[in-house]
Amino acid sequence: MYNVSTREPWIKAVQKAFKSKYPEEDFRKIASKSMVGLLIIVIVKAEHVPKIGKFTESSASCGILGFVVNKGVVAVRFKIYIDYICFVNCHLAAHPNQVLRRNQDFADLHKRKLFSTAASRSLVAKNNRHESFTDSYWHIKGYLGIEDCDVLIWLGDFNYRVDMESQLVRIFVLHGQYDSVLSNDQTLIQKNNNQEYFSRYNEAEINFAPSYSFDTGTDNYDTSKKQRVPSWCDRII
Repeated sequence: MYNVSTREPWIKAVQKAFKSKYPEEDFRKIASKSMVGLLIIVIVKAEHVPKIGKFTESSASCGILGFVVNKGVVAVRFKIYIDYICFVNCHLAAHPNQVLRRNQDFADLHKRKLFSTAASRSLVAKNNRHESFTDSYWHIKGYLGIEDCDVLIWLGDFNYRVDMESQLVRIFVLHGQYDSVLSNDQTLIQKNNNQEYFSRYNEAEINFAPSYSFDTGTDNYDTSKKQRVPSWCDRII
């Protein structure tokens, strides 16, 4: 989470982390998009930059008429070599009992036409780009949705929780018994029940402790009066 005034420091911090981790590599930031508490940054190896084009960014809010601006998505779509990739950073409705709201927002966002082909831009000169039949088809459509791509990756705070008593979850997690907790994970339940859209996605095996929610600056799960249930709210699918 961040605010507008700290957007650039976040970008610089990410770039610094890349430089520290890969000192011999040359990485370039090619785009970023933000909306209230959401920020997505696209960083690629310099060698791939000449092969990237048709770049568009967008954002969309959730809720009635899209007025809940602190919930929604920021997204980027671009062509790299011959494939179109779309990255979507999301923040969906909070609270354990809002599963149906999250499902609805997830479905609605899939149906929104977020990208304008007229606004797409390239990082290199036109004579370095190859126009394919797919390029022409999508250009004719004018406005594109999240699914108008070859590879679609969602990431961020989906806010789906674990339907278990908080202390029981903490005991299972302490002993590394993640499967006992994941059987009550709301995200996996939606996928296993063939909930609209969720069944289309794949996710890597979850073999780590829940990432939500800790006391600030510690590795201790929430000790406030709320005693939030440890959950895997942050996902990549």
